[in-house]
Amino acid sequence: MEDNCTFCDIANGTRPASIVYEDELTMAFIDIRQFHSGHTLVIPRRHVCDIRHLDETTGPRSWRPSYVLPAPLMPLFPTTG
Repeated sequence: MEDNCTFCDIANGTRPASIVYEDELTMAFIDIRQFHSGHTLVIPRRHVCDIRHLDETTGPRSWRPSYVLPAPLMPLFPTTG
């Protein structure tokens, strides 16, 4: 974990977040500055500077929330388009 990293603080549980998914490698939470209602951020639990530094296990796992979250979140954040 890195000092002064908001995402590390969220992953550690030291900063509040509306977590909607978590597993041993990743977590997803509702963006507090949503442009579109329901915008969700997915982060690795381990600090990385950018996506190019994800390992071969965490990288693919970070896509899982993209296909398991839309159905349960749809009633909470209905789309109009």
